[in-house]
Amino acid sequence: MKNSKSGFTIIELLLVSILLFLLAYSTFMSIRSTMDVKKSIDSRTEILQSGRSLLELIDRDLRMSFFVDASDLGWNPKEINNEAGTGGEDTGGDEDEEPENPEAAVPPPPKPVPITIFQATRNELLFSTRSHQRMSADSPENEQHFVRYRLESGKLIREESLRAVSKDDISDEKQFRETVLIEDMKSIEFAFWNPRAQRWDDRWDTNSSENLDTLPEAVKVKLKYVPEALDDSQDATKEVEYETSVRMGQTLFKRGPVKYP
Repeated sequence: MKNSKSGFTIIELLLVSILLFLLAYSTFMSIRSTMDVKKSIDSRTEILQSGRSLLELIDRDLRMSFFVDASDLGWNPKEINNEAGTGGEDTGGDEDEEPENPEAAVPPPPKPVPITIFQATRNELLFSTRSHQRMSADSPENEQHFVRYRLESGKLIREESLRAVSKDDISDEKQFRETVLIEDMKSIEFAFWNPRAQRWDDRWDTNSSENLDTLPEAVKVKLKYVPEALDDSQDATKEVEYETSVRMGQTLFKRGPVKYP
């Protein structure tokens, strides 16, 4: 009597191998697709985070901006002249009457010149703000300083001075520290809300007759840039655009609420 032995044929082994290969391949493609989605989400998150951080920096600088004129420093020429002419007492006579002792009249002090500024165009900002952080207690710095945003050779640059003590701090380039915020900046646009004319202006100067010693109610910021590529994905090389409006903090105390679009 012969012993019969059973086993797998070559065709069966090939079919099993093909099935195992297809199962492994589908599992690999599923894992790879999941990893690609994760990279894309991480890239988008990083892009959004970088844009949010940039807007927060601009928002902080603008909200803490300030402007001080001579009246804020207690300078009032009418009160000074009255005190100098009458000695601070009400004589009850004619207002045009000369003081009894003209030689005792003291000339009023010179008008103080505040070290503050807000000069801006459609693509550049220069203003005084209180956003500076001192790194050392012994350094010649204070929280009040000048900040400039400008676009140069496709780069968004932020410059800040160490302090705001005199007008020389604006013109002295050695006092400014330069930081490149965006390497591939396509455009940056600013607009300034004028409460008197009820419109957005593309220029603002606190030394001009139209905006003398006043800050805008709000500043609109529009950015368009190409974020740095974190990997070879196409999402990282697309242009992104952000737009926001910043309400100036000091104007909330000097004026009532103004509606703007």
